[in-house]
Amino acid sequence: SSSLYLVSYLIDENWNIQLPLVGSFNCKDKTCENLQNDIEKALRVYITDAIVSVKLVNINITVLGEVNRPGQFIANQRQTSLLDAIGLAGDLTIYGNRKNITVMRKLQTGDYKIYCLDITKSNVISHEAFMLMPNDIVYVEPMNTKPFGLAVFPYSTIFSAVTAFVVLLNFVIK
Repeated sequence: SSSLYLVSYLIDENWNIQLPLVGSFNCKDKTCENLQNDIEKALRVYITDAIVSVKLVNINITVLGEVNRPGQFIANQRQTSLLDAIGLAGDLTIYGNRKNITVMRKLQTGDYKIYCLDITKSNVISHEAFMLMPNDIVYVEPMNTKPFGLAVFPYSTIFSAVTAFVVLLNFVIK
């Protein structure tokens, strides 16, 4: 993935990208496909069959809370979904609340917009925050109650203690 940075161009704070030969392009409110078409048109003056590929190469996503590997991740794919980010973080722990996952997105004003998603519902994929944007923060809150099951409760320890007590009681009675 480090080779992507060797042929990459930075978009400045005004949403402009400066390219050799063809000049500056404004990227604000443009999809990768729109920008790709604009650059190809500008290059056709110099190259007859120019082929341009536009990708976001540094989609930083932070995943925190009840996941197995919290931290900041770089997604090198065109679109990264909430489920992709959870996968990068090693999935939710058994204590992660799947019904309340928060996505925090920084707006151009500097404020954050906060979305709450329930990944147990099938309509989550149509939510506007399901597809993550660069620098989004995903927080998986812990459940209010801890699950009570085989993975958490030490049944083997209790069973061993009861068995040892029964065996000891058996020797004492005989």
